[in-house]
Amino acid sequence: GGQCRASCPDGQYVSTGADGGAGECRPCHGMCATCTGPGKQQCVRCSAAALPDGWFRLADDDGGGCARCHASCRTCTTSATKCSSCHDQHRLLSSGGCVT
Repeated sequence: GGQCRASCPDGQYVSTGADGGAGECRPCHGMCATCTGPGKQQCVRCSAAALPDGWFRLADDDGGGCARCHASCRTCTTSATKCSSCHDQHRLLSSGGCVT
């Protein structure tokens, strides 16, 4: 077994035992730079380099977590509605929206 820990290095979290090994460091979801658990919803800070399409990293002032883009965006940048690319058959507007 592992050792009980109060904290873990970036990219890992302290397990509560629900996923085995209470007190052990376990890996965060690949989208997370830091996290409180294994799921992408448990990112404290997002890893912008590892985000799949449809997700973006919140600004540091907003906590730096991961958030979903608006459904009309394939990818987005600084907010859910600021699309950087659109789904097929949609056109990107200069305002950052997508239209058919």
